[in-house]
Amino acid sequence: MNRTVIKIPLLGIGLIVSVGIMSACSGKASVSSLTSSDTIEIPIEHEYSKATIEGIEYKFDHSAHTAEVLSLQNVNITVLKITEKIKYNNEWYNVTRIGNMAFKQCYELTTVILPNSILEIGTCAFIFCNNLKSVVLPNSVKKVGGDVFSYCENLNEIVHNNHIFAHLPQSYKGAYSVPNGIEIIVDGAFYKCDQLTSVTIPNSVKHIDGMAFSCCNNLSAPVYNDHLFAYLPSCWRGEFSIPEGIENIASMAFFSADKMTKLVFPKSVKGIDANDYYFNDVFLDCSSLRSFDVHPENQYFSSIDGMLYNKKGTKLIKVPNAKYGKVVILEDVTVIDTFAFANTTHLNYIEVESGNQCYSSSLDGVLFNKSKSSLVACPGGKQNSYIIPDGVEVIESGAFAFSNLSTIVIPNSVTSIKRHAFRNCDKLSTLKIPQSVVSIEEEAFWGDSDLTLILPESLRGKVDVWAEDKVIYY
Repeated sequence: MNRTVIKIPLLGIGLIVSVGIMSACSGKASVSSLTSSDTIEIPIEHEYSKATIEGIEYKFDHSAHTAEVLSLQNVNITVLKITEKIKYNNEWYNVTRIGNMAFKQCYELTTVILPNSILEIGTCAFIFCNNLKSVVLPNSVKKVGGDVFSYCENLNEIVHNNHIFAHLPQSYKGAYSVPNGIEIIVDGAFYKCDQLTSVTIPNSVKHIDGMAFSCCNNLSAPVYNDHLFAYLPSCWRGEFSIPEGIENIASMAFFSADKMTKLVFPKSVKGIDANDYYFNDVFLDCSSLRSFDVHPENQYFSSIDGMLYNKKGTKLIKVPNAKYGKVVILEDVTVIDTFAFANTTHLNYIEVESGNQCYSSSLDGVLFNKSKSSLVACPGGKQNSYIIPDGVEVIESGAFAFSNLSTIVIPNSVTSIKRHAFRNCDKLSTLKIPQSVVSIEEEAFWGDSDLTLILPESLRGKVDVWAEDKVIYY
C-alpha cells in the first residue's frame, strides 16, 4: 500500500485549519491558519502488485492503471522493445516508468526501444549495460534519473529527445553543441567524455542535473548560456567571475574547480540549483577557494568576511574550503546550510557572537544550537579526537562531514543522528553508537568504506551502512 497526496483548494469550503510550524531557532511549534485561498492535502491510498510477463518484471498500480518496469528477468534478451500497454489479470495498464536500476548489468542487451507512454526513467536504469549500442528515447519522457547510461561504454549514439539530453558517447572528439530546444541535461550526460574540448548549450536549457560533465578532463572553457552557469572546468586557476546576466548556477557547476581561489558573483545571480542526489553543495570540492565576493547590488546574495550569505545576512550558505583559522557567526544568522563547513580542512574554530539567538559555540570552537542540545558543525581542521559533550541529543546533518578526526566519542544522551552526519570521515576507523540512539537517517555514514561501525542490537536492519561487512553489533 502506498499513498498519493492530492491538494484541494479551500475556496468556497469555508474552513479554517490550525497547523503547527517549526521555528528555526526555538524548535517549538507555533500556530497558523489556513484560509479559503489555501489548500489542504488528502492522501489517496494505492494498491500495487508485481508480476513477470515475457521476461520483464512489472509493478502494477491498480488505482492509476499504470505499470512500472522493475527489472529484466530474462538476462539473455539482446533487443528489448517495451510496449505502451501490458495486460495483467485481464486488464490493460499503461507502461509509464522505467524503474531505478531496472536494467543494471544486463550485459547481453544491445538495443532498447521505449514507447511513447514512458514518462520517467529512474536512476541508474541502464548502468553497466556494457554492450548497449542503441536506445530510442521518446518525446513523452519528461524526467530522467542520475547516471542512467553511466558505464555504457559501447553506446556510441547521441541520446536525446526534443527536450532532454541524456548521453554523449565517450568517444566523441572536439567541440559539441547541444541541440536547440533542449531544456534539461541529465546527470552523467557527458560522463567520461575526455576528448571533449568545449560544449555550447542553447538558451533553451533551463536545468542541468548533478554531475553532467563528470570526468571531462579536456574541457578548456566554462559552459554556460545567457542565464544559466553550467560548469567550470578543472583546468581553471585563480579568480573566476560569473558573467553578468547569469541568473542561476547549476547544482554541481564548480565540483571540479579545485584550483579556483576566488569566486565573484555579479548582481544578476538569483539562485543556486539544489540537487539532493549530490548533497546540495555546489562548492564541495573547491579545495583552493579562499573567498566569495558578491556584487553589492545583488538582491539575493551577499559576502561577509569572504563567506557566502543570503542578502539579509541571516543565512550562512558556505564558508570557503580554504578558509584558515577561525570564523565568526554573526548575531543575525538564523540558518546555516548543511554543508556550510564541509571540507573546510584548515578551519579549527567557530565562534558565535553573543547576541545570536539560534547558535552557540563551545570553548573548543564546535558549533551547537543555542541550548547545546544539537551539535551543528565541527570545524574540518580539527584533528585527533573529540568527545561530544554529554547533553547533546542530536548530531545534525553534515556535522562531521569530511572530518579529519580519528576518534569521536558519542555520549549516551544522543538519540538521533541526521543524514550525512559522518559523511566521508576518511580518518575515522571505528565509531561506537550508544544504545540511546533510536534514529539514524539514511546516508549518515555515506562514503565511509573503511569505517567499522559498532551498533546496538536494537538498530540491526535499521541503519543505512556503507559497508555491511564492517558492522559489529552488541
